[in-house]
Amino acid sequence: MALLSLLLRGDEDAWAKPELHALRDKHGFVGKKKILELHFHMVGQRSVQAAIFGEYVRFVQREHPGAALPGLFADEELFEDARVLLEELGDERFFAPMNEGSIGGDADGWGELAGKGRWDRARFERAIASSAPEEREALFSALAKSRFKSADAVGTYVELDRGLAVMARHAKGLGYDAIALFLDELILWLAHKASEHAWLHNEVQKMVKLVEAQEMSRELPLVSFIARQRNLAEMVGEELAGAESVRLADWRAQGAEILPFSPLANESASPHSDAVFLPGGYPELHGALLANATDFQASLAAAAARNALIYGECGGYMVLGETLTDASGTSHTMAGLLPISTDISRPQRALGYRRLTHNDALPWPRELMGHEFHYSTGGAAAPLFAATDALGTPLPPM
Repeated sequence: MALLSLLLRGDEDAWAKPELHALRDKHGFVGKKKILELHFHMVGQRSVQAAIFGEYVRFVQREHPGAALPGLFADEELFEDARVLLEELGDERFFAPMNEGSIGGDADGWGELAGKGRWDRARFERAIASSAPEEREALFSALAKSRFKSADAVGTYVELDRGLAVMARHAKGLGYDAIALFLDELILWLAHKASEHAWLHNEVQKMVKLVEAQEMSRELPLVSFIARQRNLAEMVGEELAGAESVRLADWRAQGAEILPFSPLANESASPHSDAVFLPGGYPELHGALLANATDFQASLAAAAARNALIYGECGGYMVLGETLTDASGTSHTMAGLLPISTDISRPQRALGYRRLTHNDALPWPRELMGHEFHYSTGGAAAPLFAATDALGTPLPPM
């Protein structure tokens, strides 16, 4: 982890190792881009969010003391509603139910000491402005138990996907080009509470989202580095380790040789490959890079010419089309292997469980079940499947 951090910072002594020279030539951003590094020792952390978002808030307070704090707390909307209600009711009526059961400021001679546990406007405003989880949790708890009893949980941070998008947007506003998360002792942290199956499942699913995120609006790259003391799948089971890692492991077990390449780095798919797999992602965030990745696009055309199997999934499917229009309305030329043009500038979400069937020579079972999650619109290639929802209601072919 320490060496990797030095490499990202462009440390000349670290890069002096001869075996790293080719790697530096391949990654020209090193030393030129402003990368925000966040380092975590996971042992003792309450959750993935508490580690990542808590450290980011502390980083901002330390390195950018004049900057506004990011909206990473799950209580932001509740607090805003409470502030509106406070203005409507006035101090006495608003705080009365929050202070039920607490000792009055002069009760039994306790005076000022007893009054510290009571809520008033000054303490209310301090808690809202605070970045300390304990203070915010105290206010959230008092509100949830009195004025906002429908709040279903006393929590601190927003959901991971949403929070990472907020963090990326905030870091971009501070002038950073990317965020690098160094998650040290992660496996040890998970192993320590491996007997708590519900907790383990919940935290592992959060970490999977670091790779297989659904939030579209991250405004700069966010990369996670995990010290691999032990294969995560060995400890939690393949079903919790993430779809892509399970798929690759299954292919290797069947004798496939995996040859990774990076479209964003304009790397070519191997000219000897029997199949090319483009998994899901967010090509709309990198339209210009993909449009100018001529080596990558030429390798796809060559694979099609030699009748190699080419499979694009979600974002990979979009890249195989003719054009891709991003959120700003800018159109980018894609690989042109499918007669489709995808438009993400006017997102229309379609999601739900689906049952699919087909009678063609496709490399899948005849009957499939899956989850549809679409934001894009645009012309599509000829449908491959007859489809219904989870209850059997017919849907348009897909």
